[in-house]
Amino acid sequence: MVQEDRLAKVLDFIQECKQHKHYAYIESPPEAYSYWKEIRQTRQLYFKWIMKTSNCPSLRLSIDIPHREILAEAENANEYFVKHRGNNHPGWESMTLHGQGIHYTDNIKQYPDAPQEYNWTELTKYCPITTEWFKDVWPNSGNMQRVRFMMLRPGGWITPHQDLDRREISAFNIALSNPEGCEFAMEDANIIPWKPGDVRGIDVGRKHCVYNGSNQDRIHMIVHDNWSPNKYDLVCQAYDDLLIENNTL
Repeated sequence: MVQEDRLAKVLDFIQECKQHKHYAYIESPPEAYSYWKEIRQTRQLYFKWIMKTSNCPSLRLSIDIPHREILAEAENANEYFVKHRGNNHPGWESMTLHGQGIHYTDNIKQYPDAPQEYNWTELTKYCPITTEWFKDVWPNSGNMQRVRFMMLRPGGWITPHQDLDRREISAFNIALSNPEGCEFAMEDANIIPWKPGDVRGIDVGRKHCVYNGSNQDRIHMIVHDNWSPNKYDLVCQAYDDLLIENNTL
């Protein structure tokens, strides 16, 4: 398939997604979860329900991040970006801050000859503010997995795909820049309303794509780590706030 045909399919998918509001099909939680602030065990159950059952396409967390400074570090390390996931996603590039190595940007199974564990890469030398923020502020319990910068060049796109065989929030995406004309579309969920500095849990089991129709680089970060008590309050509060905004709580 020639690139023009691939781009046409991307744009058609985006238009299909736009037929739905972003939060049109989120679920209301069981009544028992309304006590999550008082009952610790309920908090954990509510968190799990949000991540796996809520049908929420993206969930914005209330986390302050020095996104301008982190963006500057990513731009200064521009030479370390490498092509990500082959020719079906033109303009998509990545570099790894925490993982198997700076240029190991895909799943660990793709690199059987590389170290089979995750560590901070040499990119930390060029991104000290970013590294410090993830070590000191990012909510995890020392079980960090992959942390990557993700670049989408002007005119580039990420072909519609899903990373899991079920809908589930299982990655966190941080917008460092999101120029006007760059759209992250999700099946049945319109366009994610990104603003620079947003930290969102993303349902990567839902089919999604990105098209950068601007003349600027779009730089985000993707974080994969295990569930931890440090995230429970953030996620539960974020979903309560979302339900209030949508008049469903």
